Amino acid sequence: MRQYLVLFIFIVIVVFGIISSCATVPEIVQVSEADETGAIEEEILPPAQEDSQQVYTEEEPAVETEPAVETEPAVETEPAVETEPDVLVIETITEQSTEISPDTVEVQIQIPPEPEIAVLSFIVTSDIHGQLFPYDYIQNSESQGSLAQIYTYIKERRETGKEIILLDNGNILQGQPLVYYYNFVKTDSAHFVSEVMNAMGYAAASVGFHDIETGHGVYDKICGEFSFPWLAANAVDETSSEPYFEPYTIIESNGLRVAVIGLISPEIPAWLPLDIWEGIRFDDPVASAAKWIDYIERYETPDIIIGMYQPGFSISESDPGEKEYHDQDVFKLAEQVAGFDIIFTGNNNNELNTVIQNMEGNPVYVLGSLGEGRSFSTVDVRFVKNHRDLSFVIEEILPVIIDAENYKPDPEALHIYQEVDNEIHAYVSKKIGTIADTISTLEALWKDNEFMDLIHQLQLDLTGADISFAAPMSLDARIEKGDVFVRDMFNLFPYENTLYAIELTGKEINAYLEYSYDNWFSYMVVSDEKSELLLPEIPYYNFDSAAGIEYIVDISKPAGDRVTITKLQNSGKPINPETVYLIAVNSYRGNGGGGHLTRGIGLTSEELRERVLYSTLQDLRFYAIRLFEYSGTILPFTDNNWKIIPEN
Repeated sequence: MRQYLVLFIFIVIVVFGIISSCATVPEIVQVSEADETGAIEEEILPPAQEDSQQVYTEEEPAVETEPAVETEPAVETEPAVETEPDVLVIETITEQSTEISPDTVEVQIQIPPEPEIAVLSFIVTSDIHGQLFPYDYIQNSESQGSLAQIYTYIKERRETGKEIILLDNGNILQGQPLVYYYNFVKTDSAHFVSEVMNAMGYAAASVGFHDIETGHGVYDKICGEFSFPWLAANAVDETSSEPYFEPYTIIESNGLRVAVIGLISPEIPAWLPLDIWEGIRFDDPVASAAKWIDYIERYETPDIIIGMYQPGFSISESDPGEKEYHDQDVFKLAEQVAGFDIIFTGNNNNELNTVIQNMEGNPVYVLGSLGEGRSFSTVDVRFVKNHRDLSFVIEEILPVIIDAENYKPDPEALHIYQEVDNEIHAYVSKKIGTIADTISTLEALWKDNEFMDLIHQLQLDLTGADISFAAPMSLDARIEKGDVFVRDMFNLFPYENTLYAIELTGKEINAYLEYSYDNWFSYMVVSDEKSELLLPEIPYYNFDSAAGIEYIVDISKPAGDRVTITKLQNSGKPINPETVYLIAVNSYRGNGGGGHLTRGIGLTSEELRERVLYSTLQDLRFYAIRLFEYSGTILPFTDNNWKIIPEN
C-alpha cells in the first residue's frame, strides 16, 4: 500500500507541474504579442521555463515600453514562419530603430568570381630566304637553321593542345637554290614554298622586299597559291587605288579577335627595276598603318593588333659608309601609330626584343629574329575579361626569341619532301663547265683581281657597254679550280639582280669612282716611317671598281680628288668629261642603291630612270650559267686596269 501511495503522490506532482507550465504560456505569448518586437521575442525566449517572464523583463527593459497592442501587430502581417528570420531581424530593426546593435545585424559578403582568362600564342618566322631544309645547297653543307627545325618546335607546341597562330614576316622567296629553282626553272607546278607553308598551317604572312625582287611572274603566282592572306597594306594598285595585296586579316582564336597588318618597304622603286614592281605604288608605311588601324578599330573590334614590317635598310645620308638599318623605321612606326600591341620585324643580322612607348604612352613590343631560319619569335599574350563590358584586356605579353639550333629537323617532314630535296641536289650539282684556277672576292677589296674581272667581262659582253661598274657581292666568295657547278653561280651572284645599260658623261664617271673610293678608303696616315690605311666598316657590296678604263687611285690625297682616269681601254683615248658613254651596272646600283648615282653624281630618281636604256630579262646568275655552259673552260685573268698608290 505504501508503494502505491508513493506512486500516486509522484503522479500528482507531475500532473500539477504540467498544468502549471501550460498555465504560464499564455502570459508569455501575451507579453510577446504586446511588445513592439513581436516575433523577435518569440524566437529568443526558451519555452517551458517557469521564470521565463522574469528573465525576459530583466534583460530586455524595452518590454516595459508602450505596448504594441494599440498598433498593428507585426506577427499578424508578416508571420515568422513564412519568411527567413535573419532577414526579418535586419529589416525590422532598420525600419523601427535608430540605433542598430552590431551584434544583431547580419552582413552578407559577396565573393568576386574567378577572373576569366584567355591566352593567345604566336610563333613568327622571318627572312627564311629559301632555307626550308636544314641544308645549304650553295656551300654544299648542313645549315645552322631551317624551317624544318622550327617546325619541330611548332609541332611540340601544338601537341600540348595549345592553339598556335603561325605567322611569317616575309623575304622567303629569295636566297637558296631551292626557291630559285621554283621561281625560274620549275615554273609549271605549284611553288614548293606555298605547298610547305599551307601544310604547316600559316594563318597569315607579309610580303618582303626580296619577295618582290622575284618579279610579277613569281609573286603574283604564289599569292594565288597561298591558303592564307599575303599582306602589304601600303602596296597599292595604281589602276584601282585598292591594296594590291591584302592590307590586313582578322584571325579568331580562343574566343579572341586578332588583327594582323602587313607593311612593306616603300624604298622598292629605288632598289628594283620598274618592270618588277610596275603597277604598284608603295605608300608611306606610317600613314598607311594609321589609316588601316583606324578602320580596323571602327569595324573589326579586335582584341589585339599585330604589325609585320620589313622596311629593309638604306645607306646613311650623314655617313655613306654606314647602313641605316630598318630598326629606326620600325621604332618610328611603333612610336607614331597608336594601336599596335606587337610589331614583328626582321631583315637584320641582329635579334631584336624590346619595348617602345607609343604616342599615347602605351607599350609596343618589337621583335625581330635572325634570318635563314636561325631563330624565330614566340609570344604568349594573356588576356583577362573585363566584367563591366565583357571585353578582354591584355594583362601580360611574354616575348621570346628562340634559337633554331636547339631543335632537330622534323623527320616526318623531311621524309615527305625527300624527292624535292633530291631534285634540288641534282640541280645545284649539275656541271656547267670548268675553271682553270681558283678565284676569290677577298683581294677585290684592295686591288683588281680575277673574280671581279670575270663579272666585269660578263657585263660588258651582255650590254656592249664601254665601261662596267661592279662590286663583290660576298666578302669571301670562292670558285675552286676544276669543275664548276650551278651552286657556284650562287657564290658569284647571291642576288637576283638584272643588268642595266645606262648613259653617263665622262665627268659623271669620275664622280662615281670618287664616291666609291672615298667611302672605302676613308683615312690614311702617311709618314716617313710608315703608312697606315684605315678601312671603315661599310657594306663591301658598295665598293665598286671599274673595267673598260685605266685609272689610278691616290688615297693619300683628299677625298674627291683621288681618282685619275688615264684612258679608255677599247680605244686608248682619254675620257672626255662631256662625252656620253654606255655603262653596265646591276639593277641595284642602277636604281640608286648605295648612293653612287644619287649622292655620288647627284642624279634624282626620275633622272635615273631616264638614263636606263635597257635591262636584261633574266638575272645575272642566269647569264653566268650560260657563259660557263657555252665556254666550256674559263681562264681567269686580270688586266690590272686600276691600282692604288702609294702601293706599299
